Amino acid sequence: MIPLDGTPLAEQILEPALTLGKAMQADYTLLRVVTPVYPLTLPAEPAIFGSVATDIMERVERTHAELKKEASEYLEKVAQRLRSEDLNVHTRVIVEEQPGVAILESAKPPLDMIAIETHGRGGLSRLLLGSVADKVIRGSRLPILVHKPKV
Repeated sequence: MIPLDGTPLAEQILEPALTLGKAMQADYTLLRVVTPVYPLTLPAEPAIFGSVATDIMERVERTHAELKKEASEYLEKVAQRLRSEDLNVHTRVIVEEQPGVAILESAKPPLDMIAIETHGRGGLSRLLLGSVADKVIRGSRLPILVHKPKV
């Protein structure tokens, strides 16, 4: 499984993952985690709460559908590039607030390895922002291929 966040930086994991996977005739699953959208406010007037809440929830659902569609299109674009090399590639999009949690929950058999790019953060930045790669490394029972980006 190769989690991608839609950035060229995250895609740097592809080369080492493919090199290792080709040696083992692996199948690949590209995963994209989409962070859910939540409404910030709801009306205080109880009489209009029902219709406004329904409208807000419909907008949230449309937004989630659009985000999932964009994520799926991105993964399919990457997958097609890899399939042109005769590789067996699957894609999966998950809506989850915490990408590390989604990756760990998706890392179940028949998957047997996770390949993940770090963003190379350290120090205070890593402490404040956290690290998806760090959460995955600490929480996974599967072997993990970790790659630090070339800057």
